[in-house]
Amino acid sequence: MFTVHMDLVAREGVSNDLSTFYRETFRQAIRMQPGFLATQLLAAHSPSEWTHRLLIAFKTQEQFFQWVNSAIHREVSKSLEVSVASVGPAAFFQLVED
Repeated sequence: MFTVHMDLVAREGVSNDLSTFYRETFRQAIRMQPGFLATQLLAAHSPSEWTHRLLIAFKTQEQFFQWVNSAIHREVSKSLEVSVASVGPAAFFQLVED
């Protein structure tokens, strides 16, 4: 499994817009992608440098990058720019499974 955690900073006053975008647009688009496993949008309990964290899981790193290079990803990312001031990605691989 290949997992990506992305720290997001919502534009001031648009946190609810980000949640709506995630539910109505992002989640619908990513679910159709080959190898997609899961996604979550988390809100920081005590925001410091970031306000939200987006978690994305694919079966393989290659399938994740196919999503990143797809036309639907470019379209969704462009829409996300309305709600997000900055993004800081960090990738993690699952080392141990339950």
